[in-house]
Amino acid sequence: MEDLNHHHWDGDTDGTGWMQRSLLWMTQGPGLWLFYGIVAVVVCFYILLRPRDTRAIYRLHRRLGRNRLHAAVAVYGNFFQFGCVIMDRFSAYGGRKFDIRFDEREAYTRLLQNESGIVQLSSHVGNYEMAGYSLPYESKEMYALVYSGETETVMENRRRIFQRHHIRMVPVKEDLSHLFILNDALEHGNTASLPADRVFGSPKYFSIPFLGRDARFPKGPFALAVKRQVPVVAMFVLKQPHLRYSIHYRELRLNADESLLPAAVQMRRLAEKYTVELEKIVRAYPSQWFNFFDFWM
Repeated sequence: MEDLNHHHWDGDTDGTGWMQRSLLWMTQGPGLWLFYGIVAVVVCFYILLRPRDTRAIYRLHRRLGRNRLHAAVAVYGNFFQFGCVIMDRFSAYGGRKFDIRFDEREAYTRLLQNESGIVQLSSHVGNYEMAGYSLPYESKEMYALVYSGETETVMENRRRIFQRHHIRMVPVKEDLSHLFILNDALEHGNTASLPADRVFGSPKYFSIPFLGRDARFPKGPFALAVKRQVPVVAMFVLKQPHLRYSIHYRELRLNADESLLPAAVQMRRLAEKYTVELEKIVRAYPSQWFNFFDFWM
């Protein structure tokens, strides 16, 4: 899947490869619980060293109606959960099997069996990447947009696991060739996976109310869906207690009247439907909001 957060604790310098290989080994078995304990301490320092990230999460909890004290305390919960998600990813790279429950699996399987391509929208909530370790895309290949910045150790483990599940990573390129790859994937009836809750330097975005204030949502994923006239789904993968994850799947549909509107309006309607589903998830799982960027206007 795409880089979950475009924001890493796993490092991107030459000296971290051996550390990450060690983590892959140590996060198996009971070692994972030990690392959760380490994360509980380390996040205290992280909060102090990353004031911009801390402010972004603090503002989220204020918009959820918490007072200043409760919002400040809640910030710790977000960073702790994020650290645990990172450890879970390393553990999955090493072969650990998590209990992943997908209530809408049959509906999703039926959609995959259609000849049409699919635009699948992700977000910086929970651990979207975990779906790539549990859902074999047998009838379609998935082309997942990923961002640069991670070490070869991480990328190689992703490739190894994703290949077994018919998932191909599509790195973002300055020449925009990744857009042609995703468009071609949809044309051939495959799935294109893109994040839909962050604007990465693009001037094209929708301003849509989110948690009581206008926020920026990228036009690209919705433009691609309308251009190809393919189904659009939002998928959220949330961490649960006892090494479990739950997958929340929502198909975003335009009604008959909306389908007759100009393409630009259709794009915005889809973005609004996505935002509604995203807000429901964030309100239900506020500690798993990992968008460390204050994208409100």
